[in-house]
Amino acid sequence: MEKAWLGEDLIDLSRLTRDEIARLNRRAKYTCFTCKKDVIFKNGTRKKAHFAHAGEVEYRWQPEGAEHRLVKECLAKWLRELKVTVEVERRMPAIDRIADVYFEFQGRKYVFEVQKSPMSDLEFDKRIDDYAQIGITVIWIFLGEVSKKKNRYALPAVIQGRNLDRVIHFCTKSARLTVFEQPVFLSAKMIYSRASSRRLVNVHLNELLMPIKKRIWLDETWLEVKEQFRLKGWSHISKSEMKLVEQCLLRGFNLAMVPPVVGWPVPGVAMRKPLFVWQMYVVVILLKYVKPDDVFTVQDIQRFLVMEYDLVGREGSAIQLEMYLRWLMKFGILSGRKGSYRYLKLPEIKKTMESCLESDRILYDQIVNRSK
Repeated sequence: MEKAWLGEDLIDLSRLTRDEIARLNRRAKYTCFTCKKDVIFKNGTRKKAHFAHAGEVEYRWQPEGAEHRLVKECLAKWLRELKVTVEVERRMPAIDRIADVYFEFQGRKYVFEVQKSPMSDLEFDKRIDDYAQIGITVIWIFLGEVSKKKNRYALPAVIQGRNLDRVIHFCTKSARLTVFEQPVFLSAKMIYSRASSRRLVNVHLNELLMPIKKRIWLDETWLEVKEQFRLKGWSHISKSEMKLVEQCLLRGFNLAMVPPVVGWPVPGVAMRKPLFVWQMYVVVILLKYVKPDDVFTVQDIQRFLVMEYDLVGREGSAIQLEMYLRWLMKFGILSGRKGSYRYLKLPEIKKTMESCLESDRILYDQIVNRSK
């Protein structure tokens, strides 16, 4: 890892000379550029100077390697075969950046940014904003290992928690490009998504550039997702979730038997909690603070979440919270109009796991039948 914080100063080893690196204090308190945990400055004789985590978390430091360069050349070759003008490692002096792969298509400017190593949300967003200043759209191409179980995918650290409507992954071993449309983040590491995977030569460029059609989709594997979460998802309770546990127990149920209206797909990353967890927070807020026939707004719910649980949303969380409130409207818990919602009835609390799973199935069937 080349970057770390020293207080409020960013230390980027890639921009320092050997003499400057040699003068760095090894005993200073450095923190990770990505997760803000303590890191150690290492400058030995066998490896290039880098920062490393102590203890359990360990991000391997890697300079831009052969894989990164290979992917850039593969993308450039593919674009040239499509008769697109392309430039690898184009310098952008106006924003002090070097674009991995720059190209223009149908009168618009784009860059492919190839990313494998973890990066902070701040740096991720800043890179997008910098390019936007000069009229360039960033298309991220992520690398790393992805594992699949039906429509669930475990992602490498670089993709985790990215609030993107379309996630694009390239596998260098198979030269296949996988596109995850509107991924639903079950947790920071795991998504539920409909994915298309093809060899790069068979991909149409427009598929990566065209706007996303906003739609919620789900199939029967979602019921398996809910069942697995009921049975295993609450095996470890964090300190910040203990208050939620207490609130649920006071209302006669444990977290494995969350009301069936909890746990429905919402694209993107809304809260800094797994999807089932933050939706349970919302339902408990309704149970505690809102009475039938009361009218409230999304901003009211956000205020209660911060006040009661210190649950802070990411950028766009209000939109995704509103998506979940629409689910509650589908299930007859709420009605709504022009940004205001009316609480119609209490969510139904089931007493057994069997009745919870059956209710999940009933709600799923209702949704499927309505969409036909």
